[in-house]
Amino acid sequence: MINCLIAILGVALICYVLFGGADYGAGILGLMPWGPHKVAIRSLIGKAIGPVWEANHIWLILIVVILFVGFPSIYSSLGTYLHWPLVMVLVGIVFRGCAFVFLHYDAIKDHTQIWYERIFSFSSLWTSFSLGLVLGGLNSGEIATTGSAYELYFSGWLQPYNLFLGLFVCSIFAFQAVVYLIGEVEDHEIKEALKKKFYILMPTTVVLGGCVFIASLWTKGSMALNFIKEPLSLLTLTLATILVYPLWQSVSRYRILRSRVLSGLLTSCIIVGFMAANFPNMMVLSGAKISIYAAAANEETLFQLLVALICGLVLIVPSLVFLLKTFKGQVKH
Repeated sequence: MINCLIAILGVALICYVLFGGADYGAGILGLMPWGPHKVAIRSLIGKAIGPVWEANHIWLILIVVILFVGFPSIYSSLGTYLHWPLVMVLVGIVFRGCAFVFLHYDAIKDHTQIWYERIFSFSSLWTSFSLGLVLGGLNSGEIATTGSAYELYFSGWLQPYNLFLGLFVCSIFAFQAVVYLIGEVEDHEIKEALKKKFYILMPTTVVLGGCVFIASLWTKGSMALNFIKEPLSLLTLTLATILVYPLWQSVSRYRILRSRVLSGLLTSCIIVGFMAANFPNMMVLSGAKISIYAAAANEETLFQLLVALICGLVLIVPSLVFLLKTFKGQVKH
C-alpha cells in the first residue's frame, strides 16, 4: 500500500509540474520583453491557460491530501520547519489567481489591467521560486530542530542551493510554457518570438541545473552525490541531457506534438531523478533522514486512503482528459 501511495504521489507531482508548472511559466513569460508582440502574447496566454488553469491545481491538492493522511509526521514537519516558504507559495497562488480573473474577465477594461497583469506575472514568478525553496528544504539537510528562531525556520531554506533550485524551477516552468504556447498560435511572427525565447530559456535551464548541482555539494544533503550514487537518478539525468538536442530541433522546426512530448519527458526525467536520489528519505532534519516508510500512518488508514484515491482518480482523470480534449484537442503534428 505504501508503494502504491508513493507512486500516486510521484505521478501527481509530475502532473502538477507539467500542467500547473506551464501555467506558472506562462505568467513568468509576461515579465520578458516582447516588443510589438506584447499585447498579442498577453492575449495568447489568457486564451491558452484560461480554460484549464484552475483544474491543474487538483494535483497539488492530491499531494497535500496524501501527505496529510498517509504520512502525517512528514506533513507536520513540512508545515513547521518550512512554514514560511509554504506561506509564500499560498500567497502567490491567491494573488496570481485573483489577478488572472480580473485581468481577463473584468467587465471594465481600464488602466487597472496593467496592475493585474503585473501582479499575475510577478506572483507566478514568486510562487514558482517559493516552490523551489520548499523542494530544496526537503533534502538540503540544513533544517535544524533546535536553536534560535532563525535557525529553526529560516536558515534551512535560505541557502544558495535552495535559491538556485528556486531559479531552476522558474526556468523549467518558463521553457515548458514556451513549448506549449508555440502550438497555440498560428501567426508566424508570434511563433518566431516564442522560439527566440526558447533559445534563451533552454540554455538558462541547463546552466541553472548545473548551479544547483554545484551548490548542493556544500549542503549536508549532498544531492549531487546522491544523484551519482543512485543508478536510476544517473540514468534519468543522462536521458534528460540526451533529450535536449532533439527537443531543440523539434522546436526549431515547429514540430508541435513532438516538442511537447519531448519537453514533458525531459522534465519528468528531472523529477524522477530528484525523487530517486533521495528515496526512500522524504526529509532531512538536523542531519537525520526521515524515511517515507517510517513516517507512514497505520495500515487501516493507508488502506482507506488508497481506496479513496482510486475512487477519486476514476472520477477525476476522465474529467480532466475530457477538459483537455475539449479545449486543447487540436494539436498539429
